Amino acid sequence: MYSHNVLFIGDDSVWSQLAVSYLKENNFNIIAVLWNYNTDDSQAKAIVEQWKGDWILSFKSDFILPYSVIDRAQKGCHQFSSSACEIPWDWWISLCDRK
Repeated sequence: MYSHNVLFIGDDSVWSQLAVSYLKENNFNIIAVLWNYNTDDSQAKAIVEQWKGDWILSFKSDFILPYSVIDRAQKGCHQFSSSACEIPWDWWISLCDRK
C-alpha cells in the first residue's frame, strides 16, 4: 500500500495537532510545521524548503509558500481556513490546481 508524503502546515492549536495525529494514524508520511503569525519562521522555512512529496495541507496558517515548494507537491495542495484572512485563498488554490 502506498503511503502519501504530506507537508502539513498549521498553527499550534489543538485542532492542528489533532489533524497531524489523524494523518499519522492513517499511515500518511507527514512532515508537520506548526507555526504562528509573528513568530520566528526561520526553522519552518528550512523544513519547508527541503520538502518534496505528494500533498501540501495548510490548516489555519498564513505561512506563505514559495512557488518552488508548491511545484514539488506531486498530487496537489489544499488550504483549510475557518475565517476570512488577508491572503486571497482562491489565488493560492489556483496555483495548486495547476497540477
